[in-house]
Amino acid sequence: MTTVGDKDVIAFYRPGDGHCNIYVVLNDRTDANNHSGAQVRVSLSPRQMVHLDTSDNDTLILKCSNEAESLAIVEENQHIVGSSRSVFQ
Repeated sequence: MTTVGDKDVIAFYRPGDGHCNIYVVLNDRTDANNHSGAQVRVSLSPRQMVHLDTSDNDTLILKCSNEAESLAIVEENQHIVGSSRSVFQ
């Protein structure tokens, strides 16, 4: 769970078939009624990244590890700032 711009982001993944199957839920922090929520699902190959951009030009980058055993949050300049293994193993 993190914040990107004015969005709350919950991201988790399940490894499967050598891929990182990512689930991301986004919600506008200023939306008290939770009508702005959106869900994104994507399957990444090992070492592949996905960029999630907000309307105010903030970006969250998620990267699948070399063997799809973990998922990392990556800064724009390619520094890993956080990593997690699946809670579903």
